[in-house]
Amino acid sequence: MPTAGESVGNAGNGQAPTAPTNGATRLEDLLFCGFQTKTLATAVTELDVTPPPPWTGFGSLSDARTVAIAFAMERRGDGSGDLCCPGPAAPGPTLAFGGTPLEFLRHVTGRGTGPNNGRGGGLSWSDRRRGLVAAAGPPGTMTQVMAGAAMAVQHRREPRAALVFESGRAADSGGWHEGLNLAASQHAPLILVMAPPSTLGGQDLPHRGTPADAYGVECLTVHDEPLGELLDRVGEARSHALGRGGPVLIRLLPLDPEEQWAGLDGLVDECRDKGLIPEPVLDELPIRAERDVNHALRRLEREPLPDPAEALAPVLDGALRVPPWTRQDPPVPGNRTPLNPPGGILG
Repeated sequence: MPTAGESVGNAGNGQAPTAPTNGATRLEDLLFCGFQTKTLATAVTELDVTPPPPWTGFGSLSDARTVAIAFAMERRGDGSGDLCCPGPAAPGPTLAFGGTPLEFLRHVTGRGTGPNNGRGGGLSWSDRRRGLVAAAGPPGTMTQVMAGAAMAVQHRREPRAALVFESGRAADSGGWHEGLNLAASQHAPLILVMAPPSTLGGQDLPHRGTPADAYGVECLTVHDEPLGELLDRVGEARSHALGRGGPVLIRLLPLDPEEQWAGLDGLVDECRDKGLIPEPVLDELPIRAERDVNHALRRLEREPLPDPAEALAPVLDGALRVPPWTRQDPPVPGNRTPLNPPGGILG
């Protein structure tokens, strides 16, 4: 379980920690972020978007485990913390690193904007100060990108790690293997989280003979252990990576739908039984989380479409990216980028 003096995140409110707080506050933040993520993941599947977002096709990156993994990292709001690529449409890591439900909803529905007319490092959402790195390209691409990021911070001798969440299909790509192999050869502080394989294909990573063995990197297998235990395990993995132990591969085993958020209830019970968090606070956390997400949904409905010159593509959902209509040839006003454009990975 977390101990006093560990840094925490102001999860889901657009900020990240700048000063350490005690373990109870960290657990409270984790629970609030987890309840926000649960509510947001459900809300996103009910959005009136055509075609519907293909969340279920790329394995689960929307469960309580992803929130705990992100919370084990050093999350800051001044550009000095760890880096995180949340992966395909995964709200948990995004919120844990300081994103808000409204920001996530804007980008997942193609309403996101950028101040530089899309001439930044990518068409989607990045925030250097919060450590958020926009996903781009097909599965496996961001393993290469984040391997490079891990090598860069290591070269500058900064005590930072790079965390990337990938879909279950990423292991089918050469880029994924190249990124992991490169990071391993340089002992770079890369932490690679693999979602369960999808029903659309993609090979599972077996218990033995995994690429982790071939490339000589540590491998953690995560199923349904308590979130407090998972926090400790990932924290140790981060320390291992920063100590020039090299990358760590975290393999998420599949969970039944009713198990995906059971870890939150287990952590609530533990906090209540041990008196770590006052009971009125525990009772209020899911209510606050649902209220915040519902407020973001109502605001999203009222907002106009973004200024064409500032429009960004939606966050990565496993489909190949298509530029916003303002940068298509010829530009077609009102032609918002679909979440799964024709010819994308999902077909």
